[in-house]
Amino acid sequence: MTKNNLKITRGMRLLAIALAMIGFLSCNSSDSEKEQFLSRQRDARFFGTWTVLDSETGEGIYDVVYTPEGESYQVRDGKRDPFTEYYYTKGDILYKLFPGDGIKRSSSIHEFIYRFSEDNKSLTLRVHDGYSNIEQTLKRKASN
Repeated sequence: MTKNNLKITRGMRLLAIALAMIGFLSCNSSDSEKEQFLSRQRDARFFGTWTVLDSETGEGIYDVVYTPEGESYQVRDGKRDPFTEYYYTKGDILYKLFPGDGIKRSSSIHEFIYRFSEDNKSLTLRVHDGYSNIEQTLKRKASN
């Protein structure tokens, strides 16, 4: 091998190692957050499928499924969204982890104040950030 080829090969190896390390560190951070969310308690009233309602028309937009294990995901037009989110509850706060892929999306945690109707058939989520008034209403979907 010539010196130039040897330099390119070493450079490619170093680049590959650096990219692998970045990917490994990103996954570990997201994985530890995921495990933390999965290990927490959650309000059992969330379990099941909920339809997110349009705030103006009251019509269903898409469904959100909350599992007892702490996973949630969206279903649109009968198809499951490829992204799984993780959640737990504490007091009247819903904590949701939106995990990143380490490259295009970074992970984020969102907090919502939640309130169930007396019959537990509807749920209101309000962003808990101290300054916004964004609310979302969900209706429990009847089980088949």
